[in-house]
Amino acid sequence: MIRQGKSEGWLKLSNTELPAWALLNGVEINNVAIDSVPGHEERGSAIISRKASLDASCNPLLVVPGDLVLSLITIERQSRYDPHLLELLTAVSDFAKVSPETGLER
Repeated sequence: MIRQGKSEGWLKLSNTELPAWALLNGVEINNVAIDSVPGHEERGSAIISRKASLDASCNPLLVVPGDLVLSLITIERQSRYDPHLLELLTAVSDFAKVSPETGLER
């Protein structure tokens, strides 16, 4: 689905639009640039540190609100309020939670 979205153009946010999206969604961006890696522009945006080295006194490069993180916990939390999502999760059971190849949670 991600490849399809990129190829069809609906899953693409330009490097100039990303900071505005981050501000609207409460993401803090510190000492990083959002840009393409030279020679790999087709891969999309990258987070590039503006400092040569980082130490413990530096702010985190990114601070992302928990509700923007796609994880098993946030999906289960959302299913409490979305009956359709809860029905889907119940139907697929553990199949949607564990990768058959690795046994790790997806």
